[in-house]
Amino acid sequence: METKKSIIPYLFIAFILLYVTLDSIFIYISKNSYNGIITENAYQKGVDYNRVIKENEAQKKLGWIGNLRYYLVGKNLVELDFTLFDKKYRPVKDAEVEVRIMRPVTDKYDTVVKLEEISSGRYSNKVQLPLQGQWEIKLKASLKKNEFFLNRRITISDKEE
Repeated sequence: METKKSIIPYLFIAFILLYVTLDSIFIYISKNSYNGIITENAYQKGVDYNRVIKENEAQKKLGWIGNLRYYLVGKNLVELDFTLFDKKYRPVKDAEVEVRIMRPVTDKYDTVVKLEEISSGRYSNKVQLPLQGQWEIKLKASLKKNEFFLNRRITISDKEE
């Protein structure tokens, strides 16, 4: 009686080789297409979470009201317009307003811009962005020891929406 060799061990080895090959391809793609963690000091930011919560509570107590608008005034040229009022709806004058503008997917185009006070409680400046698409805006307004934070995501496009 003749024993027939089974094909199953060869199929098993072929499956393992296919699996290893595909995993190697996925690892290569992921290593070469990701530029790393964008958040600097991610561990420290995690540790400081309670401080951030306290800052948010202090901002709520302060009662300031801020509104950020943006206008496309040229090819990727954006005018940022920010108004700031106290809890009695009086303009907040002489504040230092700083805006950090970032792409959500890379830190290559991050920029910081100071907004100038153009009238009582109104701050503005123009920013030339290198690309269209989504941008993350982190605004910080400071007056003495009081701080107001505002985060917003905007989309810049030549097309009418």
